[in-house]
Amino acid sequence: MAIKAVIFDIGGVLLHNNSQEKERAWETQAGLPEGAIFKFINRSGLGNAATRGKISRQELWSKVSEHFKIDLAQIQAFEASLVDTEVLNTELADFLQTLRPKYKTALLSNAWPGTREALNPKYGLDKLVDIEIFSAEEGMLKPETMFYQVALIRLQVRGYETVFLDDNTVNVDAASLFGIQSIQYRNNEQAIKEIKRILG
Repeated sequence: MAIKAVIFDIGGVLLHNNSQEKERAWETQAGLPEGAIFKFINRSGLGNAATRGKISRQELWSKVSEHFKIDLAQIQAFEASLVDTEVLNTELADFLQTLRPKYKTALLSNAWPGTREALNPKYGLDKLVDIEIFSAEEGMLKPETMFYQVALIRLQVRGYETVFLDDNTVNVDAASLFGIQSIQYRNNEQAIKEIKRILG
């Protein structure tokens, strides 16, 4: 069957984050060990809860503020500085745009509440595709089968009619098991070549 739709991940694919230096510098200044903030977010379950939309960004950063006994305004400034380190992968974004209108296109992202509002004005991601689907808005996330199902339903396609690009092995494997033609992103040249091969 012919391919009818192409789905891209955002983080690590369309947007690349160069936040490590800023993160380390901020933690050092705050007297925290390297990686302490995101280790706490992940180990405490706050990250998962935010990604599912069960808590807001405000609630998450309030918990971080309480845990480390750091002023909330400082913590929020830390988050804002990380958003500023996101860089649009313009080569891949341009390629994605060339797929329309022949193919339906979507973004499928594990993301905290407010991601749509934070990223679209700055990077114009909503202009690149037909639909955007964020985990926090749906209450589910990759690699859960239902999250892929949501994308297929919205695009009105079947798995075998769809190409999916993601940088996470677990997400790619789960999509493949669901019948979606899936590619793990390593670099632009490799990803574009593999997508073109499948599209024929």
